[in-house]
Amino acid sequence: MKCPFCNFNLRKEKFFFKDDSVVILRTKDLKGHKERIMVVVRKHKQNVSKQLKDYAICKLIEIGKKVLSANNFCVMTDRYSRFRGHWHRVASDFNGDDAEQIRITPKEIIIRGSK
Repeated sequence: MKCPFCNFNLRKEKFFFKDDSVVILRTKDLKGHKERIMVVVRKHKQNVSKQLKDYAICKLIEIGKKVLSANNFCVMTDRYSRFRGHWHRVASDFNGDDAEQIRITPKEIIIRGSK
């Protein structure tokens, strides 16, 4: 199976940010959320440097504060991802149909605050 994260067509996907290192875009399945976004590293790899991981998560938080409708959201690990093997993280508020999945998924960080 081809890696879906290596084969994005950014002309068809809703993306919020891209550079040579990462892409931040809407997830395929919103799972009942108004918006649900993810950061994906551009090169196919599972393990990334701490510097790239920190950069990717900081960018995801920056964009998440602008596009997620809730003041509170989290950045989750890929533990329950359908697609393993390509580093990515999902940012989501807590107001979707996937409350149990969010509850049990390890978090990189939880953002609490106001817009």
